[in-house]
Amino acid sequence: MEFLVFLITVSAVIAVFELAAIRFGTDSREGLGDSPRMRSGGGSF
Repeated sequence: MEFLVFLITVSAVIAVFELAAIRFGTDSREGLGDSPRMRSGGGSF
């Protein structure tokens, strides 16, 4: 049971990091500033 919870937690963390990497990558490519990036990150998390 605890192992299942651990696997779910790890997969969720990996998914969050992948979403953050995609969001930051697109933001840096579009040349957006730090304020909208931090605002969107704080709102989603």
